[in-house]
Parts: sequence; C-alpha cells; structure tokens
Amino acid sequence: MKIHNTALTCATTVSIWLIVLLTILTEISAPLKSFLVSLTGHHWPSKGIITLATFLLTYFILSRREESESVLKGAWTVVWSIVFGGLTILFFFLYEFLGS
Repeated sequence: MKIHNTALTCATTVSIWLIVLLTILTEISAPLKSFLVSLTGHHWPSKGIITLATFLLTYFILSRREESESVLKGAWTVVWSIVFGGLTILFFFLYEFLGS
C-alpha cells in the first residue's frame, strides 16, 4: 500500500486542530466533558478515539484524490499546525488561569 502524502497531511492537520478544539471546548462546556467521560471513563481517551476515527475517515476520503502537494510542503503544514495549535492551547489556559 502506497501512502498518500496529501491525504496524510490533511488528516494529520485536521486531527491536530480537532484536539485543540476539543481541549478548549471541554474546558468551557461541562456537558461536553461529562459526555466524553461517559464514553470511556475519562475525557482524554474519548478525545483520542474521536480523533483517531476522524483521522482515518479523513485519510480514507482524501486518499481517493490525486496527490497535490509536495511532501516538504505537507510536513511544514503539519509542523506549523503543531506550533500554532500548541500556542492556542497555551494561551487559552494562560487566559483561564490569569483571567479568572
């Protein structure tokens, strides 16, 4: 099986931002956090399962398209998503900690 680089890049990027979004939303929304806890006993495994399913679905759907970007460009997209996603979570928690 040949790895589809464009699909892999997109699925990884979507997964990163989904984790960022779920992390922030579970801190803001108690009902969402409770729902995720009810699925697996803790919200983090639930986030992981949801993210894995999203990654696989995104990869599967996009792997049917043609390759469109270079591996290097895709790698940089993932790196910048990690950096900005991490900073987004960091600033959110700083705001929550210092703003409260």
